[in-house]
Amino acid sequence: MRAKQVDETDIDALTADLERLQKEMQQSNDSAATKDAPNVGDLNADDDAALAEMFKKQQAQMTGDDDIIGSGATGDVLIEETEKVAGPSSSLEFQAETRKLLDIVARSLYSDKEVFVRELISNASDALEKTRFKRLGGEVMSNTDETLKIMISADDVKKTLTIQDTGIGMTKDELISDLGRIGHSGTGEYLKALENDKTGNLIGQFGVGFYATFMVGKRIRVYSKSSKDPNAKGHLWESDGMGSYTVAEADGVAFGTKIVIDLLPECEEFCKKQTIESIIKKYSNFVGFDIFLNGNKVNTVRPLWMLQPSQVTSADHKEFYQFITHAHDAPIYHLHYNADTPINIRSIFYVPETQDRKSTRLNSSH
Repeated sequence: MRAKQVDETDIDALTADLERLQKEMQQSNDSAATKDAPNVGDLNADDDAALAEMFKKQQAQMTGDDDIIGSGATGDVLIEETEKVAGPSSSLEFQAETRKLLDIVARSLYSDKEVFVRELISNASDALEKTRFKRLGGEVMSNTDETLKIMISADDVKKTLTIQDTGIGMTKDELISDLGRIGHSGTGEYLKALENDKTGNLIGQFGVGFYATFMVGKRIRVYSKSSKDPNAKGHLWESDGMGSYTVAEADGVAFGTKIVIDLLPECEEFCKKQTIESIIKKYSNFVGFDIFLNGNKVNTVRPLWMLQPSQVTSADHKEFYQFITHAHDAPIYHLHYNADTPINIRSIFYVPETQDRKSTRLNSSH
């Protein structure tokens, strides 16, 4: 949306126009007083309409709204689902243990369903990290010039949530092996741990984070194209989590992976931009790659502990402190400590300006 600054010249011009029109209206009313009454009402109505129209145009010009009236623009950039299936699809059954896990996930695995966002961002970050590692190693990647980033689209109209990365992507065989069955190890351990843990805090520990999407989605579509092969074809993996999935070749798939979630009616809160932004800042703000939500960068606070002390200003420390503490004061003292031997340590210690009773209790118990 184009912003237009309103200065004193604009205000003076508008005021002069209003005064002129009001004077003309008064003169017209005085003249009309000597004529028949019906004409007076007609004249007043016309003048009122002219005044309202002029004021509306002036206001639109001053605020810049004339550029967006009727355009439906909101300032958000949503990820469109433009990929098209290009061939026959194969229908496959989930592995038995995967079906068991999907049933657990869909029913009662997690009380806080919002963690599925964290899991998908974590997976996307891993894919980007693999791509960065291969680039540094000199391997030729099909997306060498692509910026490594995570893009998220919360569509309140279509009731969908889309998460896309520009990472390493997957081939058809990898889609089947990585999504059709749980990880390559840890499945038995995960299900066994579930039997002994009733809190539902195990997801993500055994490589099953992707399946958390079925807590909130009635249908999941995964578009992916491997960047390891310049001639790779894109594919669509799709499932409703009920026991089977389909895989088909698709056109228009970008290198990397895009996950589209059709949300369940009771989970439509996750197509709200504000909800997703809050979750990102809660769990994923310090992911090592830029995260964009509806076209806007979300993780703007840097992980200061990873920087050299000389690179961090007092303003940086204040912003970071307020972000992690949700406080409004500034730290009266900080210790930024880095060490490489005998172990690698990166830490920052803050002393708050005001005493927090909760912090006092926690410190006294250790």
